[in-house]
Amino acid sequence: MNSRCKATQIPADSYDVAAALIQLKERQLLLVACYEARAADTEAGRERDLEAVLQTLKATIQKAQQQAGLGQLEVLICTDLNRYHVLWGGYHPVRAQERRGEGDRIVDFVQEMGLNSLLPAGTVTWEHQSRDITSTVDIILGSKTIQADLVHCKTHSPDHGSDHKPIEIEVDIASRFEPPARGKRLYRNADWERIKRKILDKIGDGSVLSRIVEPELLDFAASSFTDQVEAVLEEGVPMLNDGGRKNYQCCGMTLRWN
Repeated sequence: MNSRCKATQIPADSYDVAAALIQLKERQLLLVACYEARAADTEAGRERDLEAVLQTLKATIQKAQQQAGLGQLEVLICTDLNRYHVLWGGYHPVRAQERRGEGDRIVDFVQEMGLNSLLPAGTVTWEHQSRDITSTVDIILGSKTIQADLVHCKTHSPDHGSDHKPIEIEVDIASRFEPPARGKRLYRNADWERIKRKILDKIGDGSVLSRIVEPELLDFAASSFTDQVEAVLEEGVPMLNDGGRKNYQCCGMTLRWN
């Protein structure tokens, strides 16, 4: 934070949740950091602890909305919830059968609060020191306006020696007020074989999607699928020109979550 931003702490009924309401020009952003250790001895205890954290997050968002008044509240939540789900962990098999589905309650919360997962699915956020065990247990969640103005959300290099990788989030806070002009895309000049390979690498053969049986997961899965395909096209299809593009880097906001 700096003198150009006004930040107010939002009280949270948990030592593992910290929140601040940040005023950015005409925008109000609730920034939350959250941790849940998944340390209970029983599955029922772990589910109870996760539910308590999610209810604390919900209450914190409601407090911030009350403080924000009638203005639109944007939400960015940086979490380490120690739960796996295919929608943020990617299409890799979970080794332990008993851990499958452990992130379903988080997906319910994401849908209920109108959030989106900002990290590309399958991004490794935790790596054992031996480097032979990796996982995605850190989840970055943002409201739709944050997702629309997202420049990037990725692991930050270099790291600082932790087994958890730091995550860098950059949001273009000016784009909503003066959208940059963009040239047309040259789809006929795209390397479609390369694009197909990259899509296959990101989302697999689609077999995981075919196994979705819960109706409430369908919209979330479709959104994740669309986002990943669009990201590949954004990178792989050349632009006619960049003559109308404007640089808003000086107006952007970069956050690092470690």
